[in-house]
Amino acid sequence: MLDNDTYGQQPLVQTDFLVTTETADPENVITIDAMGNINVNNTSLPGQTYTLEYKITETTNTDNFDTAFLTVTIKSISESVAPTFSTAPPTQVQCYDDIPSSTILSQTEFETLGNADGLINNNNCGLIEITAANSLDTGNCNQTVTRTYTVIEYLDINNDNIYNTGDTLFYETISTENYLVNDTVAPSLTGTIAETTIAKCSVSDADIAVTTVPELELMGLTITDSCSNDNDLIVTSDDTVTGTNPIVITRTYTIKDRCDNATSTIQIINIEDNESPTINCAIDITIDTDIGLCTASNVNLGNITAVDNCTVASLTNNAPTIFPTGDITITWTATDGVGNISTCEQIVTVEDNESPTFTAPDDIEIFSDINSNYDISINITGDVLDEIDNCSTGIQATFIDTIVDGECPGSKIITRTWSLEDTNGNSAVDQIQTITVLNDTILANQNLETYNICDDTPLKQITILRTIPLFSI
Repeated sequence: MLDNDTYGQQPLVQTDFLVTTETADPENVITIDAMGNINVNNTSLPGQTYTLEYKITETTNTDNFDTAFLTVTIKSISESVAPTFSTAPPTQVQCYDDIPSSTILSQTEFETLGNADGLINNNNCGLIEITAANSLDTGNCNQTVTRTYTVIEYLDINNDNIYNTGDTLFYETISTENYLVNDTVAPSLTGTIAETTIAKCSVSDADIAVTTVPELELMGLTITDSCSNDNDLIVTSDDTVTGTNPIVITRTYTIKDRCDNATSTIQIINIEDNESPTINCAIDITIDTDIGLCTASNVNLGNITAVDNCTVASLTNNAPTIFPTGDITITWTATDGVGNISTCEQIVTVEDNESPTFTAPDDIEIFSDINSNYDISINITGDVLDEIDNCSTGIQATFIDTIVDGECPGSKIITRTWSLEDTNGNSAVDQIQTITVLNDTILANQNLETYNICDDTPLKQITILRTIPLFSI
């Protein structure tokens, strides 16, 4: 009606209309609002039909209207049929985990449950959801676990394929199945615990019995249980003692599950004093020679101790009173009360870290000849004659010269660096000797020139006119 109408030569907008009720539903089950939305309240009955008459009018041209009837039939909802299960006895399983654990079932899976007499009725009014849930595991033996199956058909208002609060629920069918959990199988144990011998003195020296499955498995066993994990298994032990030397302990371990199914194994422990003392050997040490000497005395070897499972009778060493330079091996020997012996070695290294000493010659001045030649050998400039070292003999100081020109023509400044090293690589502090080479001979040019004259007197200048090839001042 609205699509074909115009008003003032302009097409009408479809929202410009009003819906009113002409004849209401006598039972007031269905209603229609001003925008044409249909409402059905919860007093409706399945299989019943409800009718009302409504009018639709243009809001800008009230002469343009029409009426119609609205008929709503409420469909009958058929619920699903729950399957039946045998009541006596219930299905028996060994473990809680043997019960099916799936939480979502298909229609086929539901209809084959129990006596296969379940039936899913799909009214095509919404979505079908089939779920299952188990009652909690109480951890008890002979416990009854109930598995609950729920079938619902609902209107998925949010279109998220999940039943949420506020979705219209058409029906809910619930059925239950019981399981009896009864564990009758003892834990499985494979492997053996190796026989051990402990070098100790009494029964109290034996290792404390372990109390958990992981500890037993570290000893060489493999332990499993069909229903319990390792933390749920209980480990106990009992010791039987025989003999004197060695003392023999027969330890019986029993592993029990929460239903008192048990299995056992044994461990043999021998206690015998066949253990040598243990020496807490000192660390190797490095020391310097005594000052001025090539040996070391009063050496502190450290705090050396020995322990034994029973008693330590003696602890000795073969250290000398005076230690020469180099590596000296010290042998420590510990003996227990029954003659068991143990040894260890300690290396004492005596090092010569003392530097040699010497005295460098005094600074000196020498003169070059007329040809500017000069002699700076140690016979002229002096030598080191007092090399001394605590360990090395026959060592001699050496030198390196650095030569630079002096201020005066023909003069030189020689820096002689004296060094001394002993046979162990210890070096004395370098010493400097300064050697000054002077030249008091002047080669003059023919022209008038000014020269510096270098001798023992302070620097002076003269002006000369060359008249002869060579002159001296």
